[in-house]
Amino acid sequence: MYNPTQNTVFTEAPPPFVTPRKKRSRFGNFLRIILIILVLALIIKAFFIDAFKIPTGSMENTLVVGDNILVNKLAYNFHQFLSHQPISFQYQTPTGEML
Repeated sequence: MYNPTQNTVFTEAPPPFVTPRKKRSRFGNFLRIILIILVLALIIKAFFIDAFKIPTGSMENTLVVGDNILVNKLAYNFHQFLSHQPISFQYQTPTGEML
């Protein structure tokens, strides 16, 4: 753009005033990512999927003692179960121990 009063030609606009951003350290970014991962893992474990280990031989024909299984918690809300399907639940003994 041409400025006739000063006899000059401006090729660029002056840079806008920008407030300097505070840089995060690598350690801060690392902590932030770890915190996000932990929160997501807790939400998934609480509402969607949970892992269990078979403690006794009560289901010997289908599951062996020591087997590890993943339980889909959302399935309980969306369909009915058929007979012979294993269903997981927590049981508290009279002594207060959770099974």
